[in-house]
Amino acid sequence: MNENNTKNLLMVLESQFPTVGGGGAEKQVQTLCRHLPDNVNATIITPRVVGGSNKVHDQVDGIQVIRIAYPHIPHIGGIIMLIKLAYYIFANRKKISAIHCHIANNMAAISCLMGWCFNMPTVVKLTGWLELEYGILSNNNSFINKFKRSLIKKATAIQATSHDMERRLLDLGFASDRVHFIPNSVDTHRFKSDASIKSTLKNNMALTSEFVMVFIGRLVPEKSLDTLLNAWNNAIDKQASADLLIIGEGVLRKDLESLADKLSISHQVKFVGAVSDVSDYLKISDIGVLPSEFEGLSNSLLESMAAGLPMIGSRVSGTVDMIEEGISGWTFKAGDIEHLSNIIAKAYSLPKAQLESMGTRSRKKIEETSSIEHVLSVLFNLYKFNQVNK
Repeated sequence: MNENNTKNLLMVLESQFPTVGGGGAEKQVQTLCRHLPDNVNATIITPRVVGGSNKVHDQVDGIQVIRIAYPHIPHIGGIIMLIKLAYYIFANRKKISAIHCHIANNMAAISCLMGWCFNMPTVVKLTGWLELEYGILSNNNSFINKFKRSLIKKATAIQATSHDMERRLLDLGFASDRVHFIPNSVDTHRFKSDASIKSTLKNNMALTSEFVMVFIGRLVPEKSLDTLLNAWNNAIDKQASADLLIIGEGVLRKDLESLADKLSISHQVKFVGAVSDVSDYLKISDIGVLPSEFEGLSNSLLESMAAGLPMIGSRVSGTVDMIEEGISGWTFKAGDIEHLSNIIAKAYSLPKAQLESMGTRSRKKIEETSSIEHVLSVLFNLYKFNQVNK
């Protein structure tokens, strides 16, 4: 520890930063960095990807960003990028106080090896879909995947953002004393609801409906939005005073708009597009929905709950950890249109006061488990930053 007690935290991110539209892992890194105390300096290190910024050294939102340049040649380029990452950690080994990897993949494996070699606290976070579908938690037992697992096991701590991921890690032989259930973080102050301005915001957005449901996320197959549109069609009368807000962009937008037209619900389904700040949309909504086929732990779920919304979510990974059945929302089997239809119909029929009561419980759950203050406190212990002034 140096004289002024300053700590240098290296955030390793195996994706573009910043990302257009904002991915989950990237958003979490930005949230954590924004709320670090003055005596913790964060540096984000990430590959320099095609279509992203060409700057090797950059400042984004006041955060130092280093992008590793490498030739975009299959296999060879990736190896060169990992060698450069290892060299960066080696060259800065006396300055780096801790490493936090935000995707448990190749860069995390190399970071864990370097952290183990030079006795640096190294935390690896599992983001969800990549590890579950293709990576170290999948059924892929290739030599490469086994090798990555062996290196990531050298981390001083593994951050599992759901109990499902926690169980899978233990089943794969990760040490129980190194695996920690730590949800994603959310700025609960930013998303606090304000009932006094709800009607004003709705008027400003030209929304006159009595019931508003909101989805926030990418318009991609794994979000299962066709299930949502079909369930809405079954549950809500065409003449009902109800709106479904779809916030986000993606490759399926035109297909989903066509489906809404085909179902004759386009007058109720509003495709808002990508929004940089969703807080106002959460404030005008009565309930949130997340119909995904799979998730790690959705930032939009946490933000919606922090805004005091009851939630409807598919029974996947982190979602089931957060929604208390019948208390703060409801869950359904992913892809089950009939079950989701019944839940939407039930939510629509409930008195507003009951929905608001469920939303209060939603926010309380987030304050207890996922507030930025709580998550940083836990992470600082894993970083061994116990003496940092918060």
